[in-house]
Amino acid sequence: MLRHRRRRRGRRRGRGRGERQEETRAGCAITRFGHTGYKTCSSDVLDIRWAAGHSETFVIGTNYKVYRISASSGGWKSMGGTATNVVDAFYSGNRPTVKVVNANASHKYWCNSYSSGWSGWYAC
Repeated sequence: MLRHRRRRRGRRRGRGRGERQEETRAGCAITRFGHTGYKTCSSDVLDIRWAAGHSETFVIGTNYKVYRISASSGGWKSMGGTATNVVDAFYSGNRPTVKVVNANASHKYWCNSYSSGWSGWYAC
């Protein structure tokens, strides 16, 4: 599930500097279908309405995993993979397909198609 993730570093004592606490930015909140999650603020939100009328949203979570949600999913679901942004959603051979970009991978673009379940990521 896509969740608010806050990483805290413990309190440290510096030499004569007192206590210091650092926190990393949690990300940007996004609410769809009554469920709130957190995404990387620099990534896009991809809201898609498939041909059959089924609506779905794709985002990049604060852990750089791809997440999806629909009215029937019961909340944010991880699709695995690692990505820096969502790019597109389209039909490939009558199969709904989502395309993401991972600038740090051997292939820049990765796709995942749906047919009785999401297939897993492949270079596209």
